[in-house]
Amino acid sequence: RVVRRKKTLHYSQFCIERIPLCFCLLARRNACVDRQVLIDGVKWTRRILGAPSMDAIRGAELAPGDAVQSDDEILDWIRATAQTAYHPVATCKMGIDPMAVVDPRLKVHGLAGLRIADGSIMPTLMSGNTNAACIMIGEKASEMILEDAA
Repeated sequence: RVVRRKKTLHYSQFCIERIPLCFCLLARRNACVDRQVLIDGVKWTRRILGAPSMDAIRGAELAPGDAVQSDDEILDWIRATAQTAYHPVATCKMGIDPMAVVDPRLKVHGLAGLRIADGSIMPTLMSGNTNAACIMIGEKASEMILEDAA
């Protein structure tokens, strides 16, 4: 059974083969405009780089390549290669209440020997880059693991 929450699908039972599926702008129900904007972006990039003023510095198109021309081909290429800068956080609540996934020592409730030490334990998405906070979480987790092993 799959439960939909916000923009992510979570399986209601833990199973390593059932990795959560994230809805991205290419899979949303009302994504026609988003898809067309991306297709148009590829076409405009080609138009700009194909201008005579770019002749001196332009090389061969590396991606998506000359064979990819129709809107459907461009969209297939986008779906196969596009990435986002989205930093998923706050998906595994830390705490002691019934909604919490991990305890304050980052141990997963109900599973011995498993901790979560990444941005998913953050309460919300922070306004800055998540890299430093995730490094801090990892450092703190390593300290707690060493303390528990002593």
